[in-house]
Amino acid sequence: MAEDIGQDANIFPDGLPVFIYTFLEHDDDGVLQHETTLCIEGEEDVIVTKGFYEIIDDIKEEHADNNDYNALFEMAAELNKEAERLREEAERIENSTRSVADLFNANAPTA
Repeated sequence: MAEDIGQDANIFPDGLPVFIYTFLEHDDDGVLQHETTLCIEGEEDVIVTKGFYEIIDDIKEEHADNNDYNALFEMAAELNKEAERLREEAERIENSTRSVADLFNANAPTA
């Protein structure tokens, strides 16, 4: 897990600290959204939301314009690795939840 090391960046030469939080979530329509929240002390948080498909489209366009198919393969490989990490965690949680449920329903038929 990432360790909190303080502010993520500074704005302006005097060093106004900025904290950046990012999330991936599905919206109500099932579209994967990337949300970035910028937090500046004394100011209201700024939230920017962008469809993940838009990010992928931008990446495709940039690399297609440069005929850089290797970068696209590398990006796809990294996304696959991260997808596998998510699947493994989901399976771990699912198996743990089922194990606990089985302890409390030891005499109940299982599906």
